[in-house]
Amino acid sequence: MKHKELFSIVVLAIFMIIGCDYNPTKTKYQEIKEMQFRKDYTDTLTPLGELLKKNDEDPKALYLLGVSNLNLGNQDTAEDNFNYAIDNEKSSKEKNQASNKVVSEYKKVFLRHLGKSDKTKRQKAEEFFVAMLGFNPDPHFLTKLREDLENKGNSRLSKNSFAIADSHFNFLFRLEESSKQRVGQAYLELFNKTDDGDEFKTVVIDRAFEISKKQNIKKAHSDYHCELSKQAPTTEDAIAELEIANESGDCKSELKAMYIKLKQEKLLAVVKKYETQWGPAKKVELTESDKWIETGLINPGDRIKYLSNAEFLFKYEKGDGKFKSAITEPYGARFSRGDMVGDQTPVWFSKLKQKATVYSWIIKNG
Repeated sequence: MKHKELFSIVVLAIFMIIGCDYNPTKTKYQEIKEMQFRKDYTDTLTPLGELLKKNDEDPKALYLLGVSNLNLGNQDTAEDNFNYAIDNEKSSKEKNQASNKVVSEYKKVFLRHLGKSDKTKRQKAEEFFVAMLGFNPDPHFLTKLREDLENKGNSRLSKNSFAIADSHFNFLFRLEESSKQRVGQAYLELFNKTDDGDEFKTVVIDRAFEISKKQNIKKAHSDYHCELSKQAPTTEDAIAELEIANESGDCKSELKAMYIKLKQEKLLAVVKKYETQWGPAKKVELTESDKWIETGLINPGDRIKYLSNAEFLFKYEKGDGKFKSAITEPYGARFSRGDMVGDQTPVWFSKLKQKATVYSWIIKNG
């Protein structure tokens, strides 16, 4: 009795297996899917062509052909295949299901390209993104896509793969503008915990500020670049850092002081150059008062050369007892000669608009 029952079970199992595989068309679909699973997309083209010869409106075959062409890089052909597949479904429910399958295929290829280290391949993802949205994915699909983009972007960010992370985030922002606040915060958190040096930290905090203008990010961005300005090797480098800091904070007073310092440095560089030719310069500090300061005497044939970091009044006594005066220019260099007569001619400097430092040389018999 037991043997008969066992025999009956075996026979039933055989019939079930035969019944499942009996439809040769279904078996062909399954073979094609298995080839696609192995990424043998080119090998699927011949059997798919045979199926479509029998029925060129077969939605299953058209869909599978679209999958193969999509993965082979035949973007336009794949879109046509998918559209025909959806159009040839009988009911609206089946059309909707087919459309959902299509956007899922695009999502796989889209995310795969976003994860590439090759920038050109990442840029290719744009085509798949646009095509995917063209098939009108439902809200549930878009929600899951946003989650995947944010999760994969954060994963890359934690591995310091900024270019790939940003590729994910930029598409996320197109789907959800408000996500910039979360992503900016993620960059700020990475900035706060990293000790990988100024170059790395600069990239991170600058990107955080670029993405989000939340107050805590703006403050961190401004404070960081303000601190970098204090460590800068040159005044010009310090100014560059302060200009960046001023984008997110208020560093106007520090920036103004640095511009004054740079102006003075440039003046001193020119003074040093002339001192190699004419010897030490006479330095005169002009104050707020309008009092004239006598700075030297010029003999006939001598000339005076002056440099300043601001405008000031310059005058000398002519032979007839009258004075000749002129307004100088910042960084200006002027020669005076010709109408100076008499044994010695006094020369005066005075403030015009602001405090000034004047360097002058009397060049004998110039």
